[in-house]
Amino acid sequence: MQLKVATEDERRFYAKQSAEASPRVSARPNLGSDLRDNEPLASEFLNNIGAALVLLDAHSHKIEQVNAAGAELLGVTAEQIIGQCCHDLYCTAKAGNCPVTDLGRDVKNQEGTVLRKDGTGLPVLKTVKRISINGAEKLLETYVDISACKQPTRQESSSEAKLKAASRAAQLGLWSLDIRSQRRSFDAEVCRLLGINEATFGGTEAEFFAAVHPEDRARVAAALQRTIKDRSTYEVEYRSIWPDGTVHATTSAR
Repeated sequence: MQLKVATEDERRFYAKQSAEASPRVSARPNLGSDLRDNEPLASEFLNNIGAALVLLDAHSHKIEQVNAAGAELLGVTAEQIIGQCCHDLYCTAKAGNCPVTDLGRDVKNQEGTVLRKDGTGLPVLKTVKRISINGAEKLLETYVDISACKQPTRQESSSEAKLKAASRAAQLGLWSLDIRSQRRSFDAEVCRLLGINEATFGGTEAEFFAAVHPEDRARVAAALQRTIKDRSTYEVEYRSIWPDGTVHATTSAR
């Protein structure tokens, strides 16, 4: 089979034929550009997103924007919260203890609770992104209501309530430790016994040892390392210091 090299005129002819035979594709509008240049369109776009969105100043934590889903989730109107500090409204973390700006955590699809205007707590999945708008640092918070997934059956609710009541009466709590990440998971009773705020506890080693009496920290750390190394029984008595300064005796076992 012989191959023929097309001349320049033939290449131009073939290119013209190909262009004429190709379907016409009209230019599509640039949605991102339209949103940037059209504030009403941007507002309409955000208000039709199902997830709750809240935009805050990263330094003052004052709310600058909230979409319709966000206002509904918090049980307020946009006018009622814009300009307010999130710590004074719906955030369970105290001022100066923000998981993102103060503690440096990455918050992505993290289960948590927001406080609604009526005082009730709502379980949510929370994601926070640091963004920059016109050179100013902002926090874009996204919330998804997961309360429907948290509703137990009547039988489960009754059994769980009885278990919690028994645990509280006996002052027993459940905890676990991920050895690789050193992340701790404490139930409500363990947090209470250690004087830790369950709503803001991130499970870090530093948070746990901050609750342990300074004189007992080395002994607790040594007991943990011995148990991990030897796979032996873990049991240690130590003191915890609550936020009000009171000291409480605690026994931890595995």
